[in-house]
Amino acid sequence: MDVDAQQEQRIIIKFLVVEGVSGAEIHCCLLAVFKSETLSRSRVFERCARFRSRHNQSAVMTMLAHRVLR
Repeated sequence: MDVDAQQEQRIIIKFLVVEGVSGAEIHCCLLAVFKSETLSRSRVFERCARFRSRHNQSAVMTMLAHRVLR
């Protein structure tokens, strides 16, 4: 698989996770665009879980920072 295709998919996954799109929907979108170069379904779900975790941590830290600054 082309490294550029992997990077592009990673960016798309990250964006769509923040938008609240499910892993299954993300994988379907990637299949439509990247066809045989698409990351495996399990890899897409792993990345979704990782990005959701980071996004949630970031949101909590932002909320806590606003509380401290008040």
